[in-house]
Amino acid sequence: MKHLINLIKATLIFCLLSVVHKTFADDVLSLPEDASHLSLWPYSEYYVDTVGNKDLNDIIQINSKFLPLKQKKLTPFIASTWIKTSLVNTSNKNHTWYLYTGLPYIPELNAYIQNENGQKLLLSLGKKSTFQDRPIQDGQLIIPLHLKPKEKITLFCMLHGVGPT
Repeated sequence: MKHLINLIKATLIFCLLSVVHKTFADDVLSLPEDASHLSLWPYSEYYVDTVGNKDLNDIIQINSKFLPLKQKKLTPFIASTWIKTSLVNTSNKNHTWYLYTGLPYIPELNAYIQNENGQKLLLSLGKKSTFQDRPIQDGQLIIPLHLKPKEKITLFCMLHGVGPT
């Protein structure tokens, strides 16, 4: 039964981590400023790190090993799964969109942004993280994405410890 629950959680991660919402907020997804919500699913790619020891620099170097997320099948063991999506703010204004995961709990998640200025850690949550460690205190995990006018980024999310993914 526990295995079935983990499979359901893993399926939810990949289905629900694929929504960007503007007010609660091709190869590159252009983010329209008036979007009510967008699915990242068709634009995202994934890589399964079976050993779980790769960092962002390693992941960027193996770019060619990423596969379309819509082709992802469940991995029958615990592994680190990296998801990446390229996004661009097409407007002439600063905007904030919100990545809505649809999940109340992810044991370990690291989210990074890469742009022309380099890389930065956007969010890091681990097993000991509390509700107050979230950028937005909501029952579901929501991650704000702040983009400058015409800014293009690549969003990397590493998920680990959620059972089969």
